[in-house]
Amino acid sequence: MDAAKIKSVLERAPDIVYETDADGRLTSITDTAGPILGYAAAELRGRSMFELVHPEDRDTAMAGFQESVRRRDTEVRTIEARLVDKESETRFFE
Repeated sequence: MDAAKIKSVLERAPDIVYETDADGRLTSITDTAGPILGYAAAELRGRSMFELVHPEDRDTAMAGFQESVRRRDTEVRTIEARLVDKESETRFFE
């Protein structure tokens, strides 16, 4: 599948699909972030994904992410965490 087809599939996914750099900064995120988190994708690009993680879950989420980077995981690592949306409401994510 070429890059244009992959992008089209991801943009139609009902979930938030994102990519980060090794520091956890969002380099790409689908527009589904808007209805789910209240932010336009452009508002989130360049920000740390950990800014969205509930403070009580941040250490666990960061540790899982850092372990994935350290191991150079090629598979998706699932991390359960609460995210805080633009209206300061807590939402559960996996």
